[in-house]
Amino acid sequence: RLCQMIKVGRFEIATEELLGSGGYGKVVAARDSKSGERVAAKLVDARKMRKEAVQHEVGLLEMLKHPHIVGLRGFEAVSRGDCVIFMELAAHGELFSRVLQQGSLTEEDGRCYFAQLMSAVQYMHDQGVIHRDLKLENVLLNHADDCKASTRLHTLRLHPHYSQAAPQHIAVA
Repeated sequence: RLCQMIKVGRFEIATEELLGSGGYGKVVAARDSKSGERVAAKLVDARKMRKEAVQHEVGLLEMLKHPHIVGLRGFEAVSRGDCVIFMELAAHGELFSRVLQQGSLTEEDGRCYFAQLMSAVQYMHDQGVIHRDLKLENVLLNHADDCKASTRLHTLRLHPHYSQAAPQHIAVA
C-alpha cells in the first residue's frame, strides 16, 4: 500500500502513517526534505485549538533547548487556520505504553526516567514556563531499551508562569 505524501514547507508528511492523536488533532510521520531527518508532524485542527494559542506555544518551544524536551523542527500555517508543528521524532512511543506492556519498571529505570523528567521540568521552570499536563503519555522514548539516552518530554500545553498570578492560574492541570 502506498502512503500519500504531502509537501508542507520543507517537510514531506506521510498522512497515513499515524503516530498518535489527541484533543488538538493527530500526529503523523514526516521527513525534512533538506536534512532527511524523520520527524513527527502534529496536524493541529483550528476548530480544536486557536491559531494564536498554537503560535504562542511554538514561541515557547523555540526557546526551550534541553536534551530531555522534544525539539521543535518547524511550524507551518496551512488552510483555514489549521497548522502543522514539526517536532523531533521519539520513535519508541510513550512511557505509558512501555509500563502497560511490561507491567512495571525496574527501580533503576524508574529513577532514571524520573531524573530525566525532573531535569526537563526544572529547566522549564528556570525559563519561566510550566507544563500543565505532566503524565506518562507525554513522556516519549527515543530508544527502545536504554533509559539513559531515552526520554523526551512532550511539551504541547506550555504556559508562561506568572509569579503575580493567583494560584488557580498557575496550578498544574
